Amino acid sequence: VEQEGERVLVQGVIDCYFEEEDHLVLVDYKTGRAENAAEKYKVQIDLYRQALEKAAGKKVRDAYLYMTDAGRIIKMQP
Repeated sequence: VEQEGERVLVQGVIDCYFEEEDHLVLVDYKTGRAENAAEKYKVQIDLYRQALEKAAGKKVRDAYLYMTDAGRIIKMQP
């Protein structure tokens, strides 16, 4: 993916994504505390979003963290 004008190799596994009509939804599962999770994982989710859009040829409209320990869903902002 491109990050600030440079090509970046991202190594990771997208936990879950699915297609709705003409777009994709990305879900990443995390353990641990929900406090500050959106801030902590923003860069990772942004990179996953870019990689998925490039690979699938469709826009990721929504991205979420599912905090398994807390049972919370956090909507990530692009």
